[in-house]
Amino acid sequence: MELSAGDVPPLAEQMLGAGLEAARQLGRLTGEMHLALASVPDDPAFAPEPFTALYQRSLYQSLRSQIRQAFVLLRRRLDGLPEDVRAAARALERREDGLVQRARAVYERRITAQCTRGHGDFNLREVLYDGRDFTVIDFEGQPARPLIDRRRKYSPVRDVAVMVRSFQYVARYAWGGEAVRREDRAALEPWVRFWHVWMAAAFLRSYRETAAAGAFLPTDPAELEVLLDFYLMKRAVNELRAEVARRPERAAIPVQGLLSVLETADAAR
Repeated sequence: MELSAGDVPPLAEQMLGAGLEAARQLGRLTGEMHLALASVPDDPAFAPEPFTALYQRSLYQSLRSQIRQAFVLLRRRLDGLPEDVRAAARALERREDGLVQRARAVYERRITAQCTRGHGDFNLREVLYDGRDFTVIDFEGQPARPLIDRRRKYSPVRDVAVMVRSFQYVARYAWGGEAVRREDRAALEPWVRFWHVWMAAAFLRSYRETAAAGAFLPTDPAELEVLLDFYLMKRAVNELRAEVARRPERAAIPVQGLLSVLETADAAR
């Protein structure tokens, strides 16, 4: 998915209307949040830090380890997954090395960016909407993680990717819920993708236009794309491990997310 997403087509504007405007508002707010968090250079707790080659390599090594751990768990629990998830899970299980290779892109080229303080767990559950605008809540990050980890700086693109995955998650969760009959899901599948792709595109474009006033994003669109792709994959891998372990009925959502990453890579090649 491109962080430099272009204009939303007229059909999406017509079909999604108010939803797209809400996504744009959320994108602007996210950009303003990141600008504010990077605006105190004299405070060591908030001063932006360089996105170094050593840091890039550590990102890859961390995700490689997380992929290996997630796939060990997936293979162990494969037969216990719901029947309608198993086929896709088996297809994903055969592509482990492809995901690791995809993750390598984050350190195969120099990325000129900055690490800043961020929200830490930025998804649709962490914003309140009053019908006019959004308010961001819960800046404590993920409570299960040590405080020193929650204070650690990272690329703001991580927050952006987690929100994009949240759009995908809520669409897939609604599609697979009790409100949708099983026999209707195949017909609704293209509309699920239509909704989350264009909501995310509106959010991303608005975010980039706002955040461009700062210095924490790469100016090269290709570098920006590598970061977004990396963090989308990282989030989906973490979702896979969590859902397979605790809520196997939801495992289809991260499985499909990771298969989409691989399909994008195949198409690019």
